Amino acid sequence: MNPSESSLTLPSLKEELERKTFATLEWLVLEAKRGAITNKQFQTGLEAVFMVASGLVGKDFLAITTELSSQCDKSAEILRRHFVKSENTITASWRVGSAEITFVFRTLGEVTSGKSKVYESPELARDAFKAMSFESKGWEEL
Repeated sequence: MNPSESSLTLPSLKEELERKTFATLEWLVLEAKRGAITNKQFQTGLEAVFMVASGLVGKDFLAITTELSSQCDKSAEILRRHFVKSENTITASWRVGSAEITFVFRTLGEVTSGKSKVYESPELARDAFKAMSFESKGWEEL
């Protein structure tokens, strides 16, 4: 055996897991800062790394992920769909995770009215939002 080979020590499984975990956290932060991923994607990535590595890596990990998580925008994403007919528009909005869909009606850009519909669950609201169509009444989706 070569003397230089005997001095070579491989990292332990815990050391390698910590290295990869912190490299992944660093990558997430850099990608978010340069705008390559959305805040929601950053938050999801952070949660995934936390679920995988929590309890398996050092205490610094918990402090760092807690700090990064506290900086995330926790507001739910709002999805919108716009429908047009002549000079009238309908904007339907659904906040992800909510059981309510809101509608704003406009004529020539001016709000004329609004209403909301509450479903029994966020899943039913999501499904209704996705399936929504006013084509049979002459409306076209933008």
